[in-house]
Amino acid sequence: MDKLALQTTLNSTSLGHEEVNISGIRINPVSSFGMVRLQGPGNDRVFKEFVGTEIVNLPGPSETAVTNELRCLWLTPNEWLFVTTEGQEVEVLKKLQPITVGRAALATMITDSRAVYAISGDKVEQLLSKICTLNLELTSFPIDHCVITRMVGIAVMIVRLEESMFEFYVDRSQATFFWERLKDAALEL
Repeated sequence: MDKLALQTTLNSTSLGHEEVNISGIRINPVSSFGMVRLQGPGNDRVFKEFVGTEIVNLPGPSETAVTNELRCLWLTPNEWLFVTTEGQEVEVLKKLQPITVGRAALATMITDSRAVYAISGDKVEQLLSKICTLNLELTSFPIDHCVITRMVGIAVMIVRLEESMFEFYVDRSQATFFWERLKDAALEL
């Protein structure tokens, strides 16, 4: 069993989505990523120190922690999402397993359950204001912050990567709907 390796053909491009440029907005499916969700006692000092030593310090509310290898996103007080390059999620999972033993904690690979889209351009905030009620201006939603909200009726995690660039994480089953709504909103600019 130890020799089994994760193999997947599922990613945002496998849904038939290819990069588009509409009204100065670039909407790009992200195809090479891995994801591990960590659930555990966020108020447990030993738990937090272990994860910080092995991988990265766990971020607080609406924050992200970034290293050369991965990005860790805060989901709830007891839940984080590790986003890695494709194939590295297995290594992250192995590093997290020891801290889950004997406590109410769980590390789960969820790469195949999500689609990721990068959206950039000078009018990106204008586009997002058409489909999201959050204030995503830079002063209210700075770089390396994240939030889970509803956009076009579905749950979406938003991460601001740069001043005019965001990533969106959506459930795979709703990815095509989200993709089409993004393109529709861009056409209205």
